[in-house]
Amino acid sequence: MGLIDRYVLPSLNVLARERRLKALWREWRDYFATARELRRQLAASGLRTPLAAERPCLGERTESSGRFGRYIYQDSWAFSHVLRERPEWMADVASSRYFVGFAAQAARVVSVDLRNVDGGMENFQALKADILALPFGDGSVPLVSSLSVLEHVGLGRYGDAPDVHGMARAAREMARVARPGGLVLAAFPAGREDRIVYNAHRVLTPESSRALFAGLDLVDERYALGDRICTLAEYDRLGRPYAYGCYAFRKP
Repeated sequence: MGLIDRYVLPSLNVLARERRLKALWREWRDYFATARELRRQLAASGLRTPLAAERPCLGERTESSGRFGRYIYQDSWAFSHVLRERPEWMADVASSRYFVGFAAQAARVVSVDLRNVDGGMENFQALKADILALPFGDGSVPLVSSLSVLEHVGLGRYGDAPDVHGMARAAREMARVARPGGLVLAAFPAGREDRIVYNAHRVLTPESSRALFAGLDLVDERYALGDRICTLAEYDRLGRPYAYGCYAFRKP
């Protein structure tokens, strides 16, 4: 680890969050004071455990350990459907490694991604392929999922070709490979109006989201907020703030 990684980047992270030099000074003051105390205790203890090369972790002494957040609500929602379905196998398209890692404890997972997947685990197979041309036959997949992915398709963020219809094409491709009676799980940003936030993602209204999967039967609809996951009725009452729309469809 070089000097920039060891000292400069942690300092920049604190400044970006706190925006005060005094906060950065306190972090380094306490960091070095703790190091001195640990060295004193080690010298007095007779332990042979050295205080190894420094790797400063700053700004983590907070009152809260953090919120659950949208991704956790989204992924746990999808995992609950995998647990209920218990398919013999499932295809996932580019969802987080956390989700597919947990899903692989309940079903064999074939994970498709435009980029290479490094590493692996039991019950998990990685395939490099495009969501617009999934390597599965028509009506062949018991459960197909894609979480926080469709909104990026066609915006070029991950090296894919520009395509204003990319999101709709990806949704149709997921529906194509799902077997009759199979489940399609999709999650992506939702809000009050349709818009493209270039080149981050797209945001769709609940109505536009459901229309992407026309021909499939909607069986579950939730909205992941920063502090909870809610129904459409509650989402409407809140005025449709930015959320991750979570949709489960059954293929007739």
